[in-house]
Amino acid sequence: MSENNEWLNELAVLVDNTPAVYLININLKLHGSNKLFTNLCNDDASFKMKLNLFGKQLSGKSLTIFNT
Repeated sequence: MSENNEWLNELAVLVDNTPAVYLININLKLHGSNKLFTNLCNDDASFKMKLNLFGKQLSGKSLTIFNT
């Protein structure tokens, strides 16, 4: 039971920190001045791909993508 709680605690730290960093970065990219619409679409698409990758890795309990 304690091993499961430890894993959940580690996951909670990742959930609190990692997505916030990526959300801040995409927010800054999308609010940049003089950006072409196509560049904005590319930034949005790459962010969605990262989220998909994170979801797949978390489903497989692989946390190698996360730095912390």
